[in-house]
Amino acid sequence: MDLLWLLPLILVLAVIAGVYQKLNKVSLSFIVIPGLIGFESLLPANVEDLLIILIASSLAANLPFSVMSFVSAARSFKGDFSLVSKYATRISLSSILIAQILGVIPSIYTYYLYSLFLALFASFLIIGPFLDRADFFKSRAIDSLVYMSLFSLPLGGSGHEWGKVFYSKADAKSVGYFSTLGVFVVFPALLGFVFPTLPVSFVESNPWTESWMIGYICWPISVLVFAAAYATNFLIKNTQNQTDQAWLKYILALFLLAVLFRSVMT
Repeated sequence: MDLLWLLPLILVLAVIAGVYQKLNKVSLSFIVIPGLIGFESLLPANVEDLLIILIASSLAANLPFSVMSFVSAARSFKGDFSLVSKYATRISLSSILIAQILGVIPSIYTYYLYSLFLALFASFLIIGPFLDRADFFKSRAIDSLVYMSLFSLPLGGSGHEWGKVFYSKADAKSVGYFSTLGVFVVFPALLGFVFPTLPVSFVESNPWTESWMIGYICWPISVLVFAAAYATNFLIKNTQNQTDQAWLKYILALFLLAVLFRSVMT
């Protein structure tokens, strides 16, 4: 099936993802990719074969938001900015390594890894308030925020969403460090997804996609997801209502667990 048939569905998912990105600081991929998995019958290939493309394309759509978050955080930063460069180097090297590994391992293992990390994130959304009270995470607020951000990379995310698990007890300085680092997760990973090669088996079976691919990135999907999410960001007002944010967080967790349960059952 031609990708054009999927664009209306991707548009709807991107609008919903934009709402969550605005209100709960969740990467767009946490709505777009599970939503497409739920419509597996409409996809032009098996989910396992498409997953790496969806991850890379979602990361590309997240890049402008990561850059904007970096600029905003850098303007108001009140901590020792030299620490950012230390974390940024480690995060960038780890990020490009993870992207390279995802690009070379068999697609079925990428799918298993994706499912594992998605289940982990959904579980942390639910038990996060309990972890937030733990002295271990309080004493290591910066480290836990920074390195947990890499867990979002196999999910197509920039890592900001882990802050919803940990940073309610972290100080403003820790949040500042965390907010500057999303771009160092996303950009190196995109380099890793662009330079290896085209997804050969997928392009061979779907030759019409060759002109739409930049490495593993399907640029029409990236542009559409970013444009729809950005427009939603512009239209939605963040009221900072804690109750609404909590409900959105638990709805997202249930949605992700339902997608995983459906995948296991089928």
